[in-house]
Amino acid sequence: MVTELPKIDPTSYAFTYADTASFEEEVDEWFSYNDAEYRRLLRAKDTFERRWKKFVEKSWLEANQEQREKFVEREVNGLHATDLRRRCKSLQTILHIILGVWDETAGMKAPEGEAETPKPKTKATPFQLEHMKLGITLVAQAAGIGVLFDVMGNAFKRLW
Repeated sequence: MVTELPKIDPTSYAFTYADTASFEEEVDEWFSYNDAEYRRLLRAKDTFERRWKKFVEKSWLEANQEQREKFVEREVNGLHATDLRRRCKSLQTILHIILGVWDETAGMKAPEGEAETPKPKTKATPFQLEHMKLGITLVAQAAGIGVLFDVMGNAFKRLW
């Protein structure tokens, strides 16, 4: 009886993911801000601060572009280290940079003379968002995007 039933070809659907928003709005969706996540963010900030202070004795915002570039390049190279602790510290440091060095930029307004943009639907200030984009650019210039992708891929392979 089963062999006599007509066979129906499955319908293929063209799925388009359309639940996207601007970068600014997506930032708020990345974080749930539970206690464990907040502790990880604080640990990344602390690691960044220790490593940055050993590199140069001024704040991230006071440093020039060349100093930031060399520091990010050093941290991207640290992702290749055989020592797991070194790789983790570099990963935490890069995370903090990509998050716009939030301890220095969150809540700050744009410097005098720069036009304020309308407030997007996010808790982050335009100044912090700009530094997030600058941090991502620094990592990309240091050829770190592919390295980060590989590091994350290896981490997930262990979980699977």
